Amino acid sequence: MKSRTKTSIALACMVALLGLAAAGPASASNLTILFSGLDLYYDGEVGVLTTSPAIPVSPPSISTMDELVTMSFIKDGTNLGTFTNDIWADIELDGVFGIPSAGGSVIVNSPGPKVDLYAGANSLNLNWDSPVEIVYDSQQLTVTGSAGGAIVGQNLPFGQTMTDPIRISFSTQILNSNVNPSPPNGNGYLYSFHSFGTGEVSGGATVPEPATLLTLGFGLLGGGFLGRRRKKK
Repeated sequence: MKSRTKTSIALACMVALLGLAAAGPASASNLTILFSGLDLYYDGEVGVLTTSPAIPVSPPSISTMDELVTMSFIKDGTNLGTFTNDIWADIELDGVFGIPSAGGSVIVNSPGPKVDLYAGANSLNLNWDSPVEIVYDSQQLTVTGSAGGAIVGQNLPFGQTMTDPIRISFSTQILNSNVNPSPPNGNGYLYSFHSFGTGEVSGGATVPEPATLLTLGFGLLGGGFLGRRRKKK
């Protein structure tokens, strides 16, 4: 009777796993990295928005990375942990021209190379790969874009792995800015600025694939049959 019970349980598990594989995951896991203390600099002459100062700082720094204040890893609404030391952002967005000084938006159709985050030995390295929208309104600057299919590398803490599509957004307050003194067509635009605020990178989190579920199911089923054969012997 025990061997039949084991086989029946294994068969039931197999049926359930086949159903999951066919239907896909009931609910997707989401992973979000929130960070604060983000310094963004803009050089309108060359059209670059970056964490590297556009205006010389004292003492001069050759590093393009910006030291952050906090970095939190949120999975499905639960904070897995927050870092407050040895955390950095290295961001670059190219082809940014004509941000209206009176407020408005700009679409960057050929974004530049990178959005890199570091937390000690952990890192997430992305490439912008879709149009990016930049909105300026009353000293508030928001930047939104994505990096679907452009994960260059990742080694995240807490055993997490981020999957596509990935959404990137920054929200910063402009601390100081310069307006181009000779704007085209009489419309002013930002010539340079330094802004400070927060950022967010969010995407899916790794879940067991259907193939993994099927392998597990076959293992359970096989275990049931082996138990039955050993019982007969």
